[in-house]
Amino acid sequence: MKNIILIMADQFRWDCMGCSGNGQIATPHLDELAADACFFSKGYSPCPVCVPARACMITGHKPSKTGFFNNDFTIPWNFRNTVVERLRNAGYQTINVGKNHFKPQRAHLGYEINLLYETEESEDHIPTEYHDWLSRTAPSYVQDTAMKMDHNSWVVWPWTAPIELHPTEWTAATAIDQIRRRDPERPFFIKISFHRPHPPIDPPEIYWQKYMNKDLDPPAIGDWAPDFEENTADIAPFEGRISLERLMETKRGYYAQIEHIDSQIGRIVRYLRKERLYDDSLIIFTSDHGELLGDHNMFRKGPAFEGSAH
Repeated sequence: MKNIILIMADQFRWDCMGCSGNGQIATPHLDELAADACFFSKGYSPCPVCVPARACMITGHKPSKTGFFNNDFTIPWNFRNTVVERLRNAGYQTINVGKNHFKPQRAHLGYEINLLYETEESEDHIPTEYHDWLSRTAPSYVQDTAMKMDHNSWVVWPWTAPIELHPTEWTAATAIDQIRRRDPERPFFIKISFHRPHPPIDPPEIYWQKYMNKDLDPPAIGDWAPDFEENTADIAPFEGRISLERLMETKRGYYAQIEHIDSQIGRIVRYLRKERLYDDSLIIFTSDHGELLGDHNMFRKGPAFEGSAH
């Protein structure tokens, strides 16, 4: 049986890769994967919101069956017979590294190994594996940006701490370590789940510098779209208007985050090739939903427009 490597990036727009026709962003590693793969150009989220989309993915059911239509963190995930459970029962070693968005936060739902990065504190106040590692590894002044600002904000706050301490780097490094430590007697299923490019928009300085002055296309705004007075007071809006200058800064930061993720995917693929696992593995790259990024004066996700659902 082939190994299965599911790579997810939260809130990743369909049109933010070179292989999807975007000439303003550098995603060489994703482009290389796409050239060696089936490229599903018409993939849509069953519900373009984090929790409902992830519930659909792990169960194989529609939102009408899972019961999740929004980010309701109060309802436990009492799912049985999940995709992960089926893979485990079929003989796979099942591993998660990164974001799950389960309730309760430490539910396994079929994962034998579950190493978390989440931006919300757990019900029992136990830090995620990333935050525990960061507290033991980094100087005390280094904190996860998501714990210092609203993690739905459009404000750009570049990461200036050592790059290897960034959550995106930790996710890739930990995934590689788990593959290295895998049970050699079984095939493995690993989900490598990056929180970014979902805000906070905190690309490492080296990636931010590549985009901070770059000319990018403005958002698509239909003549039917609601008009709003410019308002920069709300740093985590679902809709409204911010100045074009600030909006383009947000877009540059979002693109810089994606190039950072692409570099980490390249890091994972290089390891797979070096260990001769690439040809024995099914690699899937996807997202739970996109990001409206100012299209039609909307932000984040929810409404099923192209930027959010595709």
